[in-house]
Amino acid sequence: MNPLVKITTEKILGREIRPEDMSIAVIVGDAIYEALSASKHNPNFNLKGGASIDENTIGNFDVPNAPPLGLIPKKIHDERVKVERFNEVCGAIARYYDAGLKINIEWIEEYNELVECVGKHYR
Repeated sequence: MNPLVKITTEKILGREIRPEDMSIAVIVGDAIYEALSASKHNPNFNLKGGASIDENTIGNFDVPNAPPLGLIPKKIHDERVKVERFNEVCGAIARYYDAGLKINIEWIEEYNELVECVGKHYR
């Protein structure tokens, strides 16, 4: 991981990065890249409050009263669980089909239930 992204993410989180924080680190990295790109294309680019931005200073800031990392909304969590289960069911059906074995009717029924609620955009 880029040291600048690591330092900045840890400052935001208020602790060391854990494996489950990687999506946050990716977002931070994208934001840093965009900020650095903007500052290179526009030498007068400044952050709020007039602070300038460069590779040496971007990780050196404080996040005042930043709340701790929260929780993924239940709706999003439930959708992810359904998508994971849908992919597992599809994989099992495909493996049995490829092996020329009978596919359990329960798997087909579960597939039919999940395909309605998961939707095409998750597959």
